Amino acid sequence: MKRDCGNCDGKCCRYVALEIDKPTDLEDFENIKWYVCHENVNVFVDIDGKWFIEFLTPCEFLGRNNECNIYDKRPKICREYSQEDCLFHNDDYGEKYTFKIVKDVEDYIKNNLKNENKS
Repeated sequence: MKRDCGNCDGKCCRYVALEIDKPTDLEDFENIKWYVCHENVNVFVDIDGKWFIEFLTPCEFLGRNNECNIYDKRPKICREYSQEDCLFHNDDYGEKYTFKIVKDVEDYIKNNLKNENKS
């Protein structure tokens, strides 16, 4: 399927997300709090339960018209980005939880960690 990037706003080129270990104790959650204390850094859990740290920062090669300035030499991860993954065509990012501020993390701990410990 050919990708229609003509009207795209370059969402896929405006962040980097790396999988991280699922936090298992309060010390791990202190690290998550520290991450989200930083500007343009979020943590999210996808619908499969995988944890990611997300850096909201545009690619240096994203042009003014949201086109790749190195398209023919773009990295492999960009070449393999699928239509199904495209954020322009899919508003559902598949996130179960998103942590943007410390309070988000504290609320998650209060509502989820205590419930897990009761099991």
